[in-house]
Amino acid sequence: MAPHNPKRLATLSHFFVGNDKIKPHDTVYMQPSEESEFHYIGRVDKIERWAGDGEMVRVSWFYRPEEALGGRKSFHGEKELFESNHQDWVSVHAVHGLCRVLTLKAYERLETILDLDFFSRFKYKAQQKIFKPDRVPVYCTCEMPYNPDQKMVMCEHCKDWFHLACLPPNPDGTPVSPEDIVALPEYICRRCTVTQRKVKADLAKAQEQAEYDKKGKRPMREEDGDYDGGGLHGPSKLAR
Repeated sequence: MAPHNPKRLATLSHFFVGNDKIKPHDTVYMQPSEESEFHYIGRVDKIERWAGDGEMVRVSWFYRPEEALGGRKSFHGEKELFESNHQDWVSVHAVHGLCRVLTLKAYERLETILDLDFFSRFKYKAQQKIFKPDRVPVYCTCEMPYNPDQKMVMCEHCKDWFHLACLPPNPDGTPVSPEDIVALPEYICRRCTVTQRKVKADLAKAQEQAEYDKKGKRPMREEDGDYDGGGLHGPSKLAR
């Protein structure tokens, strides 16, 4: 652990780990402890040379969902990290090399995601255990935030997004696949489908009423009591 009052000899612009030239604002990975299978990820804030300790680097750590308040949730991506305000000084010898922590949009644009590619969309105040933002949009019938690892499809009418895993199964009982969605001319969610049917039924009823109004008559309805499904009928009982 670094001393509380080190003798700082110089501020450095960079250091090398193998062929990687590492500078302030770069993100780096470090060997995990024996208790963890994951690398430690940090952003380089400053590089200095200290008397007795050699070259040291101050890093701001990225937390994994498991390390933060509440733990991992279903909407957390496999490669998701939280940018924290937790800082430490460590020896440059602890740094193993460069990695990338991207915004969610930049991460989604990657054609190939490498082992050391990550994304971050939340900031995390480690001591206060506070996230920023503390609220995000939710989607689908499950009302969960977006997870880039889970396939989704947009309804062409309401523009909401739905997880394929949350969609009703195919008629043969198999889960909906990306290939099933691609084969559709457009995807309309169940809620919009029901709404469309009601709108069409109401429109047909209005058109039918308009046609009868032209003839000075009103179409029979089930609620009239003597309607058997079609045509106009007289009273159910004859007057004696």
